[in-house]
Amino acid sequence: MINFEPQTHTYKNNNGEVYESVSQVLSKYKKPFDTDFFSRMVAKKRGVSQDVVKEEWKQNTENACSYGKDVHTVVENYLKNGTIDEQNIINEFQKVFPYKRIDVRSEIILWNDTHKIAGTSDIIVDVDDKFFDVLDIKTNKKFDFYNKYNETLLKPLEHLHNCKYSTYGIQLSLYAYMYAAMTGKKPRKLAVLYWNKVAFEIYHMPYMFWDVSVLLKHYSKQPAINN
Repeated sequence: MINFEPQTHTYKNNNGEVYESVSQVLSKYKKPFDTDFFSRMVAKKRGVSQDVVKEEWKQNTENACSYGKDVHTVVENYLKNGTIDEQNIINEFQKVFPYKRIDVRSEIILWNDTHKIAGTSDIIVDVDDKFFDVLDIKTNKKFDFYNKYNETLLKPLEHLHNCKYSTYGIQLSLYAYMYAAMTGKKPRKLAVLYWNKVAFEIYHMPYMFWDVSVLLKHYSKQPAINN
């Protein structure tokens, strides 16, 4: 069993052993964003100090995270309790969500003891006793299918562009991989429900089983996390 500590955003098993989150795992396979370099370029172009640019970026990130959490909470409350906190969001959500709430598992913690990783899936639907669907809500600024600079993820995922389509595909596939191992069921469909601030757009994702397998094999050889 895995417990989640929201204050520290930490997953631990019953023995207190820390499991690395899916987001932490994925961050290891992306080239770090050079904040200092790019903020300096933007500051020079705009004729402002670098600190101003960094503070703007920080504020934008915090606002985006807060907004994303609010949308997730609205959908979660609807799925768990039938509560409608924001009528417009739920109306649009219902247009793309062809399931009965009774079949839905919202904000479910998933984990893998072999690789010591864990994560929280927005939505898992048990279709029947053999298959399940995995859906995730995203609210980021844009959904891109490729990297315009041709930047890729890091080895062993260097065949994939560093873009939302690839990273979300791996994320949902990790959830599917863990849930399949936990239940013995098979993933039927993976999809991102992207909220563009007006409506939900559906982006169907492939189950990237082999990519996940290679990633986990590589990840297990990395140094253990410190906590």
